Amino acid sequence: MWIKINNANANVTLIKEEVAEVFIESNIGETDVLYHVCTSNDMEHCKTYDIVFLTVGTLSYHDPYQLKGKPGYIHTPYPTYHTLDNVKDTDNIAIIGTGLASLDVIRYVTEHHINLPITVASRKGELPSVRGEMPEITFQYLTPKKFNELKAENFGNVPLDDAMALFLKECAIYEIPVETLVHRKVGNPVEDLKYDLEHAEDLGKFQSILELIKENLNWIWNSFNRNDQKRFLEQYQPILKANSNPMPPRTAKLLIEHIENEQIRIYDGLENIEYNNHQFKLTYANHGDDYFDIVINATGSKTQLKDLDSDDQLVINLENRQVIQAHPLGGIQIVAETNQVISPRYGTLQNMFALGQLTNGINQSRNGVTMIVRQATGIIHRLLEN
Repeated sequence: MWIKINNANANVTLIKEEVAEVFIESNIGETDVLYHVCTSNDMEHCKTYDIVFLTVGTLSYHDPYQLKGKPGYIHTPYPTYHTLDNVKDTDNIAIIGTGLASLDVIRYVTEHHINLPITVASRKGELPSVRGEMPEITFQYLTPKKFNELKAENFGNVPLDDAMALFLKECAIYEIPVETLVHRKVGNPVEDLKYDLEHAEDLGKFQSILELIKENLNWIWNSFNRNDQKRFLEQYQPILKANSNPMPPRTAKLLIEHIENEQIRIYDGLENIEYNNHQFKLTYANHGDDYFDIVINATGSKTQLKDLDSDDQLVINLENRQVIQAHPLGGIQIVAETNQVISPRYGTLQNMFALGQLTNGINQSRNGVTMIVRQATGIIHRLLEN
């Protein structure tokens, strides 16, 4: 894709080298800054830019059981078509994690690996929801006008309980059985998938409302005070996450077929994984241990700067040089409305912008492709206007 863009645009230069450092030059006593991007630890390989976009993509994957580097442990499942490169046909395979990443791995491994079934394990054992019939929805209560009225009455913030009352009014318009849908999981993957498929209309309306909340979550999220933000993450973010980015119905039907044909087994209660004698032992809270030759990690990527290691060295270097700072809820500090980076040393950086998962603390649940494109478009328009 980048080569195509490079070839089609004379004003685009593609540099095929890894960025090692991004630092800021500012003379003592002055407020003007220069942005330097380096493709080596040698400063001769640094170039100066007027504007910098930090679009580093997803951070590295979690390693919850400290298995990285063990033979047979596949730390990241992407690209999926390389997942089985060093796997023998006779190997027993386990996938840890039951989120969206695991679905990609399940589809690929069941199609290309001979030794079945594949075990899929996690603490909860819950698969993502299934996409329902999602209608177009326009908010009547969850609006900036209503939020501004509430902020004027509550010291500049919107109380979370008031926001939830507005949310329930939106659901009432479409006669959505909120309590039923929130608590619909019964702990059986096949039954849960079939329920979603059989209730596509109600579920789709619910998903449409949640999707529209995600699209507007920048001003919704930043209207809450810090305590309510933490309460939102504890009480409501799991619901939003469980019903966001749903799988297509055809994927759900394929999973049901795989489970019923014993091509995959899904277990909850995963407590620990140990590597010993060239095998991985999976320990569960509710049944006996399992042993595997290969473990594929699909637990998802990190969100907190404090958890990063050398796989994200550029981000670590940026924090060390005080170009960026951690947000307490994940990612880095940015100005919500403009995506400008907030530096602990230089304040708001007028011409450094961050997009994507690196901003997950501010942009809660707003890091899908469509939303990133909207944010980037807004930044470009403002730059051109100035």
